[in-house]
Amino acid sequence: MLLNISRQRINAMVDPIIKYQTCRFCKKYCNDQYFNYQCTLPVHAYSAPKRQSLLCEWGNASYGWMLDDLTKTSRLEKFAGETEKQLGNYFFTIANSLAFYERWKNWRFGRRKNVPLYIQSLSPDASKVFFCLCNREQIPIIAQKMNKTEVYITNIVDKILNTLTKKGKLSLLQHPSEVLLSSIHGNSDDSEPVQADLPFIKNEPSNQAFRLEIQQVFAKLDATEKFVVESMVIDDCTAKQVLEALKSSNISLKPNLAAKDMNQQHVFYFLRKTLNKLKVKVMNS
Repeated sequence: MLLNISRQRINAMVDPIIKYQTCRFCKKYCNDQYFNYQCTLPVHAYSAPKRQSLLCEWGNASYGWMLDDLTKTSRLEKFAGETEKQLGNYFFTIANSLAFYERWKNWRFGRRKNVPLYIQSLSPDASKVFFCLCNREQIPIIAQKMNKTEVYITNIVDKILNTLTKKGKLSLLQHPSEVLLSSIHGNSDDSEPVQADLPFIKNEPSNQAFRLEIQQVFAKLDATEKFVVESMVIDDCTAKQVLEALKSSNISLKPNLAAKDMNQQHVFYFLRKTLNKLKVKVMNS
């Protein structure tokens, strides 16, 4: 970095940027935590439920992660400007980029840190599409977010799925699970990852109404759609297991395609399509 500036001054420059992004990201992914925990954000996303409630850990943890990401040595060495204003613009651009947002979600939800090189080499936009697929976003939504045509996005999706299928890495597209930092109690066995559910208030009326809507919409799906969703989402079966079951029953997921000719990418695509159909019906109900 050409600019001679103290670490204290750098931290002061990124502080308002980090506070704003922390509040924005945490509120979006708070889910039901505000029922049981006190929010520690500078501008509270939600009011505390009880004065004696435990403090939520994600706000401070997110602040620390963003501070490290924006001000780490390797990041500062890439800055070639000569004024503090240019440095401020440099931090602002990074903090508002899609890559920064995805890195934060990688850390927050324990996802993979990097897109495999063999995926990145498929297309300049392959990394963005890969992350969107990890989030179970549909092709029309991806195309709209990236301002590209659906044909262009579909072509990249096909390349990604074909490549992952050949390498036996389709599991990379599995949706990440959320883990609470407070649930980790010094587990020395690294072979068994710690998993925990977020706080969930079963008696909350809004949650009961929402579950009822989902059940009513789910009942309207056809038998094949129910089987795939129940197997992969509820029973946590792999795409390979579902594919073998469909082939043994001679059930095809795509018109004009024999069941024996299907592969795992057809199962993943059918699952995403069905979940999106379920989502749209719930929103319209």
